[in-house]
Amino acid sequence: MNDERTRLRSSRTSLAVMGISTAALSEAAPSEGHEGAEPLDPEAMRREEAAWWTGVIDAHAQQRRDPGWAGRAEESFQADLGAIAPGRTLEVVGVDCRSTSCAATIRWPAYTPEVMKDAGSLAGHPYRERCTKSISVPPPEDPSAPYLAQIVFDCATQRAGLARR
Repeated sequence: MNDERTRLRSSRTSLAVMGISTAALSEAAPSEGHEGAEPLDPEAMRREEAAWWTGVIDAHAQQRRDPGWAGRAEESFQADLGAIAPGRTLEVVGVDCRSTSCAATIRWPAYTPEVMKDAGSLAGHPYRERCTKSISVPPPEDPSAPYLAQIVFDCATQRAGLARR
């Protein structure tokens, strides 16, 4: 029973990180056949996900910059992101790499359904730097205002592999 709840919670978190509403998933919370199971609170999950995302951004910001790697990685991510941008309303504002992670800032003219599609493309793209990707695109208070999001690339495992060679 707990394994199933954990799996469902993990699935909801993965979807919500992409900004996909978890409201529809609330009805799928385990209840039948799972006596004692607590219904999952979508608002509490959104708060947990926001706290997780803040941690991801803070961890990147606190790293020192590795000048031997960061510049090359920034150029690589900038080129890959630039290849995704044509034909879309997104603009790559910049890429900031530190010692084991990079954060790319993306801007859209407004929060439209295109943001969700683009976020999926950004997360699924086969970047040259083989890093773990995280992106969060929660709905803003004003969907008509310009929308900024970051995609964070965790390159610690990739960099550790290079160091062993």
